[in-house]
Amino acid sequence: MEEEGKKGKKPGIVSPFKRVFLKGEKSRDKKAQEKVAERRPLHTVVLSLPERVEPDRLLSDYIEKEVKYLGQLTSIPGYLNPSSRTEILHFIDNAKRAHQLPGHLTQEHDAVISLSAYNVKLAWRDGEDTILRVPIHDIAAVSYVRDDASHLVVLKTDDSSTKVDMKEPYETDASTFSFPECGPHTKTASESELSATAAELLQDYMLTLRTKLSSQEIQQFAALLHEYRDGASVHEFCINLRRLYGDGRKFLLLGLRPFIPEKDSQHFENFLETIGVKDGRGIITDSFGRCRRAASSTSTSNGNRAAGSSDDQSAPSEGDEWDRMISDISNDIEALGCSMDQDSG
Repeated sequence: MEEEGKKGKKPGIVSPFKRVFLKGEKSRDKKAQEKVAERRPLHTVVLSLPERVEPDRLLSDYIEKEVKYLGQLTSIPGYLNPSSRTEILHFIDNAKRAHQLPGHLTQEHDAVISLSAYNVKLAWRDGEDTILRVPIHDIAAVSYVRDDASHLVVLKTDDSSTKVDMKEPYETDASTFSFPECGPHTKTASESELSATAAELLQDYMLTLRTKLSSQEIQQFAALLHEYRDGASVHEFCINLRRLYGDGRKFLLLGLRPFIPEKDSQHFENFLETIGVKDGRGIITDSFGRCRRAASSTSTSNGNRAAGSSDDQSAPSEGDEWDRMISDISNDIEALGCSMDQDSG
């Protein structure tokens, strides 16, 4: 009986440190519960595989999904393959080790992603301050990677987001993530910078041509590009390419932006708009095309000024260097078509 009485007795002394600690924990838990309870319900639809969201809903409405915001990375190398699980995870792991991305996600990283046919918006779950808003036509590639319990959605985007000098970031359920696409900045580009840019454009565009065009179509594209470089009008070039690509592949025209000289760029952009490509509605582009040739326009103007001076008349301008590289790219594309034709023969 005495033993039972001793067991039933409560300790007479409780550590004041323990009392304060427990009180603080309860207070934090209570505040966290109140914060979660204040969250509004999301504007979404319930899906069960293999169902999907009807396109009409995304045209006239939008849906929301609760995600976790992982972060953003800039200066993404052009050779990074957005469809390679290994490359993406390796890049993210390196960023975490460099403390560019958080190693662990908490409630503070909770966010809401809003999707429509026109843009992707990301906002904080609490307070709903907008983190970013990306037009669909600024998304170059979308990747999904599952890593254990994490579901990573990776967006590779253009550098012309609606937030000033901001690249896109995010994270779904376990992690949504965006890779902003690196592009030439509006400043004078050196020859080495132009070479690197041209090489990246060539690599990305050739990869797309291999997957989207037959060998005969690649040769036709090379011939049209050659005619355009030899003096054919940009209007004729656009019309012929539109006929070559057809409705199903007209988004490929976006990838031609780096090949268009500055003097023809406005006509080219107007043509994209007339065929319904410029605003990107309902169009998912490949990973090649979003580097705008801002560097080349600046370098061309700088080169023209240099040509007028007595000191630099003999030196080729950087604009001429860019034109030479584009000519090399055209030749390589034509050679690619010939090699594919031989392989299929």
